[in-house]
Amino acid sequence: MGDLSLGQSLAWPCKVSRNGDGRLEVFAGNGNGELLHIWQETPGGGWSVWDNLGGRLRAGDLAIGRNGNGALEVFSVNGPDGALVHNWQVYPGGNWSGWESLGGVVGGVNVANNLDGRLEVFAVGQGHDLFHIWQKPEGGWSNWVSLGGYVYAPAVTSNLDGRLEVFVRGSDGAVYHIWQLTPGGAWSSWAPLGGQVDPILDVGRNADGRLELFARSPQGGLLHIWQNVPGGSWSAWEDLGGDLNTPPAVASNEDGRLEAFAIRFDRTLWHIWQQPEGGWSAWDSLQGDHMWDKPAVGVNWDGRLEVFTRGGAFIAAPADLRHIWQTMPNNGWS
Repeated sequence: MGDLSLGQSLAWPCKVSRNGDGRLEVFAGNGNGELLHIWQETPGGGWSVWDNLGGRLRAGDLAIGRNGNGALEVFSVNGPDGALVHNWQVYPGGNWSGWESLGGVVGGVNVANNLDGRLEVFAVGQGHDLFHIWQKPEGGWSNWVSLGGYVYAPAVTSNLDGRLEVFVRGSDGAVYHIWQLTPGGAWSSWAPLGGQVDPILDVGRNADGRLELFARSPQGGLLHIWQNVPGGSWSAWEDLGGDLNTPPAVASNEDGRLEAFAIRFDRTLWHIWQQPEGGWSAWDSLQGDHMWDKPAVGVNWDGRLEVFTRGGAFIAAPADLRHIWQTMPNNGWS
């Protein structure tokens, strides 16, 4: 097993999404604040050359959504004024619109789809409260609205019934969450989930619809907590160990089993997964070397997971994009 390079000198951690026709597309920034992207030319196939989408963006603030028609939409923060900016495919898999501002002064951007396909963006305001903005059913975008709290970078996903739910670390190091009371509707109050975690969270959904939240502990272990029933109460926290240097990235295998990836302190890629009979595997190495960032995980058209991260000899220097992929759905790596 090993990792292969897709080249390019990248200054930011990457993000990955899937086009409507199943082709993966990866986005990352260069040292000038411009957004670069590269994509599979056919689903699961070879890769294009890198293309520059421009911008004057804040390093690392990047989220990728997919509209109801399959067109990708990129959200970031404008470096000069801190406003949320977006750029979208004018048709699925096609050309890009160019950057436009949605206002605000924000950071820690994330995005999710409402039940009807409308995108909703979440970001942290200057006072550390959580703000959101959403596509309106009649077209265009809402104004910014505060959901309160004192939060760090939000993780967001949808429940089995389509209600969005947002998870954050609070100022006390514990996790809090807030959720739509009905799909696309009003929001609950903030509720605590406890724990002591690093700021960057990731959330997955089990095959039966139960959400499961993952975070790195201050000691480097992988912590997780899960809904006992879809949309219901939550378990206690459990530590899966791992000696992790980065926050985890989580994705669902083709058969619905969750799998988590992270870079260890030796700068190699490791993973752990739910076993078919229940419970979790031991940690396993996917090798590689000199890797720095939280991985980004994409799901190919046939269900095979593909993992991307930057790698290079020096953490402060721009680095190449590396990737590794399952050779079959649910099992086996390149």
